[in-house]
Formats: sequence, C-alpha cells, structure tokens
Amino acid sequence: MLRSVAPRYEHTEQTLAYESAAEAASHLLIAASDEFIDEYRSLLSTGFGPAVSQAGRATLVEEIVAQDPVEDAIWTLQSIGKDAHRHGDVLHLHASAGNPVLAALAAVGAAESAAEVGAWAGHAAGKWALVMWTRPDLFTVESRNGKVLWRHYVLTGLLTPNVLAHARDLEGAQLIPHGPLLNPIREAAELIERLGLHVPAPPANCHEL
Repeated sequence: MLRSVAPRYEHTEQTLAYESAAEAASHLLIAASDEFIDEYRSLLSTGFGPAVSQAGRATLVEEIVAQDPVEDAIWTLQSIGKDAHRHGDVLHLHASAGNPVLAALAAVGAAESAAEVGAWAGHAAGKWALVMWTRPDLFTVESRNGKVLWRHYVLTGLLTPNVLAHARDLEGAQLIPHGPLLNPIREAAELIERLGLHVPAPPANCHEL
C-alpha cells in the first residue's frame, strides 16, 4: 500500500515511510507465510485494488529482499516515463532526447546507492554519453561532434548524482582537471573495466532496443 503512493524518483514523506517500512520488514518477508499474506491481501483488495494484487506483491517482495539498486532504478525510471534495461551494473536508456549526459545522469541518480554503477544514453551512431558513479567520484564520457570528451567530478557533502539530476546541472560539482578533455581518464577507464565494459560507447546493436 505504501509503495503505491510513494514516488520512486523523489524523496517525499511517503517515500521515506515506505523505505523505512521495507527495511524493517525485509528479514520477515523471507519467512512470511504466503497463505496468511494472501488472506490479508484479499481483505484489502476492495479498497486498494492493484496496489495489493498477488502479482504486485510477489514483485515487491523480490525487489525488497534482493536489494538491487540497479534493478530498483529500472522501476524508478519507468515510473517517470523512461524506459531502460541493464547490462550488468550499467543502465541503458531506450530513448533519451535532449542532452544525453543529463539523461544518463538521471539514470545513475536513480541507482546512486550502488557501490559502482553506470548509465548510457544516446546512440552509438550519434550523440551518446556514459555516466559512472562510485562515491565520491562521478565520471562522464560523451561523444560530441565526433570527439569523445572525458570529465571527472567529485561530489561532497549532500551533493549526489540524484541531486544534480534534479537540478539538471553539473556546475555544482567539483571538476577535477586531468589535462585535455580528449585524453581518457585513467580512473574512469579502470571503472569502465570493472563494470564489465570494453569501450565507453553504448552497443551499436542492442537487442533490447
């Protein structure tokens, strides 16, 4: 019931209430009796409908128990009309009009609790961006006018990818100089490898798109 009224992409009072309840109940869900849950659920179905459906309950239990920030991010993005899938710990937006860096940043922001996460936006044949996050480092790699530009930011205090995504601006982040932007950044290249990628560009023929 809380999940049905708690926005996934914004930290509202309802979202905090849901997250607190989910954390407190996660260890109980593993041992919970499906029979008793379904009996209780059926009593609530008249008033709450799809919010307490059997399929929805099963999906939500799996989501809470698995505690997978990247998978959670896919649901979060879908709730705001952005279709995405994953390649390991890298999210891939199906369509991203406008600035691909900001689009990829929004995806990373939705999964910012992950230890290491990345997101692609755009298309290999045109403008694209890869944004990667491993606290406190945020890396952007973008293709612009046939050139690939590398940037490294450090986020301190309350600044996170999600905060920057809502502001739709990276100016609040501390830019770390690494010489010419055309030069690959070693730390970013190492993170690309740890994420299981061979190159920063998105796959040209992704079967999910």
